Amino acid sequence: MKISVCMATYNGRQYIAGQIESVRSQLGPADEIIVNDDGSTDGTVEYLASLGDARIKLERNAQRLGHVRNFAASARRATGDVIFFSDQDDHWAPNKVETVVEIFKRHPQITFVHHGLRFVDAKGQPTGRAFLPFLEGPQQASAFLARQMIRGQVFGCASAVRGSSLKFCLPFPESVYAHDHWFAIAHAICGRIYMIDQPLIDYRQHEGNVTPKLAVGLDRKIKWRLASAQQIREARRRRGTATIETAPSLATTAAR
Repeated sequence: MKISVCMATYNGRQYIAGQIESVRSQLGPADEIIVNDDGSTDGTVEYLASLGDARIKLERNAQRLGHVRNFAASARRATGDVIFFSDQDDHWAPNKVETVVEIFKRHPQITFVHHGLRFVDAKGQPTGRAFLPFLEGPQQASAFLARQMIRGQVFGCASAVRGSSLKFCLPFPESVYAHDHWFAIAHAICGRIYMIDQPLIDYRQHEGNVTPKLAVGLDRKIKWRLASAQQIREARRRRGTATIETAPSLATTAAR
């Protein structure tokens, strides 16, 4: 299986060296790291270019896209059979790629794999917190969506999708506020989700994180849930035309 790693960068020079090495060490010569940079001014682009690695396919956005649309732009360029999403400041466990790819190989009906993560501080030291799946194994679509509407269950940096599934994920609907939440909804409805009960990345917490570290207000929660409801409707509309070469019965299994 060819691997694509989609990475959206923006002024990540402080941490990106460790992350990019933890990714590169797990890839083969035919794999790729698709980087879309959103206007970095801190040497991020220059550092990546200096590595001289042909697997790193770096593109500078002509204008700022924001992290959600930046990930969409990166995903559009991916050509792999399995596509991982990577933040610029984390660190992958050395068995992350092989563990996730093995799930895709063993379960041809699975289109989305998510694993646990361990929280670390800005210096990479464990904080004692972890985020682990509600349930190991294939997820029942309706129960997963019900939990997702209450609280997000996925992190983009801990997610991977089957490349052929991008046909029902792209383009992003206008209602998408987080690429990982949209992928989770789209795959629950149009594909099949598998959860791995292992922390396969160190998720770095620092003041520059995009994901909120504190509880958000009620108005924001309501806004997100309304947007999620719109995304569920859109995913159901797309399900009618979604076909995955490796799993022709996905629409049936997702509806159970």
